[in-house]
Amino acid sequence: MDLPEQMGSLSLEFSARRVDSGPLAWAQKGMWNNIRAIAPDDQHLNVTLTLDAPDGGSSVDRVLTALRTLVARHDALRTTFRTGDDDQPLQMIGGQGAIPVTLAAGPEAARRLCDAQSGLGARRFDLAVDLPLRVGLVMVGDRVRTVVLCLSHLVVDGWANQLLLDELAALLAGARELPPVTRQPIEQARYEREVLAPRLGDRVAAYWHKVLSACPPSADAFAPRAEPMAPRFWQGDYLSKASLHASQMLAARHGVSQASVFLAAAARVLTVYAGRDTLPVLLRVSNRFAPEVKRSVLYLCQNTPVLLENGGAPFPKLVRSVHLAALRAYQCSQYDPDHVKAVLDEMHQPIVIPDLVTLNVVSQGAAIDGDPRCPDGAGPRDLLQDSSFTWRRRFENERIRLFLSVFGGLSYQVIGDTSYFPPEQIKATVQLIEATLVDEAERDGR
Repeated sequence: MDLPEQMGSLSLEFSARRVDSGPLAWAQKGMWNNIRAIAPDDQHLNVTLTLDAPDGGSSVDRVLTALRTLVARHDALRTTFRTGDDDQPLQMIGGQGAIPVTLAAGPEAARRLCDAQSGLGARRFDLAVDLPLRVGLVMVGDRVRTVVLCLSHLVVDGWANQLLLDELAALLAGARELPPVTRQPIEQARYEREVLAPRLGDRVAAYWHKVLSACPPSADAFAPRAEPMAPRFWQGDYLSKASLHASQMLAARHGVSQASVFLAAAARVLTVYAGRDTLPVLLRVSNRFAPEVKRSVLYLCQNTPVLLENGGAPFPKLVRSVHLAALRAYQCSQYDPDHVKAVLDEMHQPIVIPDLVTLNVVSQGAAIDGDPRCPDGAGPRDLLQDSSFTWRRRFENERIRLFLSVFGGLSYQVIGDTSYFPPEQIKATVQLIEATLVDEAERDGR
């Protein structure tokens, strides 16, 4: 029988052998800069994850033991951050501490814990004091039905999120050992300074200079279209089986990845909206290519500029152009943000980054109920009736024009500045990308 709807709390105490401190890794520094720029309104950057306990529920002790194992394994979960005397950020890895755990019961418990306005993620992390993890447990009787994790985006990216969920699921299912952790955040920072930086030399700086010189992001590329809404930034989610199927067809047909297909469709839509044949955007790269970071909980994503070209080119030519441009970008996707800032200052474009649209195409996607494939004999257009758009949240402070993520070809997340992309245009952007994919899949198929 369910407990009455109520809230309680306890503490997850932990201890670990590794204690260290040092500079941030490059991607961490980029996220740190972003958090500082929008603080204290950065709580929308918090990440909330949920995992149902196996077999209908686990004991509280078992869940806390599993979480304690994860915190001891992954330095990022017991790290605080501060600035040094030179104003450079430092990470401080603790050996002992406690993490707050909230207990919730009742039919709406999971929703309450995950609610962006009032749940675990509604309050920002004070990163100099708070450990970057909060925990919620949904209780049914004396059993934990669902585990909710809230993390600072400074310590996890999408890959790390899935790794944490997979490891927690394995521990709750009875796993006695997990594969060894690969590179810890402070080890990543050391690798970048001692190995990667000498190897890259001036390549990244030259790449940024070349891309932005070839097509400077003019101030009117996305000129203000309306008075900003209140709150100013709106986030929506779009679910599209039609996009998934169409992008799979086009990727196979053109011999490229789904990511390149989506970038081509985005190029067609965004260049038209901007009224330009060529548009510089930022491509978010996961940087999880090396085996040394496959089992690492850390933030590794960095943005790198890429030119999207349209000019009315046939879609096959556009796909190939975008695909090659993305490959060049991937080779310059790891860098010290301070070095890029120096390049932008030299080019007299110090605020170019928030002026550009950011595109994030993630290979692993959100699961959905049912089979996402087309029924026998159906095409992508037949699935358009199943597409759905939902406004998720609104917030006041960010450093973006438009941030578009596509997960597994199926699920879109779009955040727009309503001064430049009014709400109807935010929604229309993802719908037009979907329409482009469907039209091109059917055109090539005839």
